[in-house]
Amino acid sequence: MNKGIEITLPVIKKSMFTGKVIKRKYGEEKFLLDMSLASEARFEQKFPTEYKAYGDLQQYMERVNSYEDLTRAKVLSMLKCLYCWFDTRYSFIEFLQLFDFTDIDYISKLVEKLRLTFNIIRENASEKN
Repeated sequence: MNKGIEITLPVIKKSMFTGKVIKRKYGEEKFLLDMSLASEARFEQKFPTEYKAYGDLQQYMERVNSYEDLTRAKVLSMLKCLYCWFDTRYSFIEFLQLFDFTDIDYISKLVEKLRLTFNIIRENASEKN
């Protein structure tokens, strides 16, 4: 039963080692955005430390989306947040392995998509309140 919105993110499709260099081929994968209470349950179960610190997924999202300088830790926090909003078959580690943290251009595109997704969530959440 498909009750969510499809969000497309850039992901690694293939990695190859050629000589001394790792080459990656990128593609896109669709994820199902789940704005039901299941997203809150995933947040509470998967990330109890963040849940205790921020109270709910919406507040955590607002915090991680406000970061201006993007370190790996901050991008990781954004992906943690998004993982909770997605109804996916991937474990969290498998989900992280879809993304490349070695390519600056790729990271910029990924963060742009993450922020766009957060904006979609924020706009729809504010319409309901």
